[in-house]
Amino acid sequence: MKILSLPLLALLVSACASSGVDRSDALTSRLDDVSASAATASTAVDKVSGTLSALVDCGGGAECRVLFDRFHEELGQVRAANSAVDSATDSMHAAVDAHFAAWEQDANSMQNAAIRDAALRRRDEARTRTGALDPVSSKVATSFDAYVADLTDIEKLLAVDLSPGGVSAATRSVRNVSTEASQVKAALKELESTVSEVRETLAVKQASAPAAVSAR
Repeated sequence: MKILSLPLLALLVSACASSGVDRSDALTSRLDDVSASAATASTAVDKVSGTLSALVDCGGGAECRVLFDRFHEELGQVRAANSAVDSATDSMHAAVDAHFAAWEQDANSMQNAAIRDAALRRRDEARTRTGALDPVSSKVATSFDAYVADLTDIEKLLAVDLSPGGVSAATRSVRNVSTEASQVKAALKELESTVSEVRETLAVKQASAPAAVSAR
């Protein structure tokens, strides 16, 4: 028998107690969180990449210390962004699981077999669409974790030697990590695109506000 984790169980209980529209809105909110965190992470990667590039071009001069301090600060922002993406995707996956479990439960409680079958078919179709989130979020996690680990190693390398020779020794590693940065950004962009497609599949359209009636 599959044992549900406490967070997923709590989500499932909450999902079962709410309407399908409410559950769709809650899931949409989690998807929006992923998109926002991915966009923030991409910006953080751009910033640290620019600073690191300038750092290895500084030639070991006095400016290198200023750039290293900036790199250290921006690396902290990249780490935070990585954690935020991890947290947002974990919450998204838990919300997806709870949403479809409650959807299946609702469908199975229907008395009319034809209506029940239609509900389950639509549920399975939508669940297949959300399956695209799994590989792309895994790609982001793998590439982002490796990128942060390499940035951390470069920080340690430069922290003990900001001389011209030390900076020169880091140049090849910085070029390699620049390639990693491009891969991370591509994965984040793919995640945003996939989330947008899933959101379009599941989101409940908001009603338009009624037109104002002008006073005569």
